[in-house]
Amino acid sequence: YVVTVENLGPDAAANPVVTLTLDGEVAYISDSCGVGVVSGNLFTWEPGSIAFGATASCTVTVTASGTFVDGTVTSLAEVTTTTDD
Repeated sequence: YVVTVENLGPDAAANPVVTLTLDGEVAYISDSCGVGVVSGNLFTWEPGSIAFGATASCTVTVTASGTFVDGTVTSLAEVTTTTDD
């Protein structure tokens, strides 16, 4: 997966936390984030402050660990920050 966070503003995003809930059919292998943490099927990444209009990206590598019922794998990424809009 490539997770990209974009700050649409109007201010810098302070202390963003990205949580990627991995599908139960995949297993975490590695990431390019440098500060990612894995706990079960949750991958958490804190990219640091993101300026207005800027992006931060991270690649998370997984492998299939189960039998796919319909050939679909779905993982959910969410972002929180301490900055109010």
